[in-house]
Amino acid sequence: LIIAGGVFPTLSPDVVLNEDSIDIICLGEGETALLELCDRVYGNQSFNDIQGLWVKDGKTVHKNKVAKLHDINELPFLDFSIFDEDMFYRPMQGKLYIMVSIETARGCPYQCTYCSSPQLKNLSLANRGESYYRNIKIEKVIEQINYQIKQHSPEFIFFTTETFLAMSDKDFDLFIEGYKKIGLPFWIQTRFETITEDRIRKL
Repeated sequence: LIIAGGVFPTLSPDVVLNEDSIDIICLGEGETALLELCDRVYGNQSFNDIQGLWVKDGKTVHKNKVAKLHDINELPFLDFSIFDEDMFYRPMQGKLYIMVSIETARGCPYQCTYCSSPQLKNLSLANRGESYYRNIKIEKVIEQINYQIKQHSPEFIFFTTETFLAMSDKDFDLFIEGYKKIGLPFWIQTRFETITEDRIRKL
């Protein structure tokens, strides 16, 4: 089975499913949908009705609803153990570093017209009362970083969060205190409204 997921398949699923090589599209967040898919395949059961998946079945496409958003604080740490070591090398300012990706939040509180985030939010929250922008507890973020350091000995931390500094002042100060003990160089992205002289100095 060939499964496509991510921003482009989520926002243009019909385009992607027109590709003969693609069997399934995962719309939105896929942790629950892919786990259920694996269980169904392993049990030799039909998977045409799994929420969050569009599934080709001959000439029919089963277009299931987007799955419920995850409580990201309940998800396990990312497991990179099955990937080749080359995956960890990323360029930064002309040098290659061993980096691990760390998530601190999902979604974004802003509504930039040039970004996919508002469209992903609209798709995920249709007729739901869930919050699309969700933060991971800072204690778990620090625990996650220390776990990946033990597993992979990174030289650089790559924070994948869309708007890193959108966190509250309380969470920011907790992060700074926890990260002082880690001390690795890091990469973030954020919006200019979230930047203050005090925060930059602390970072």
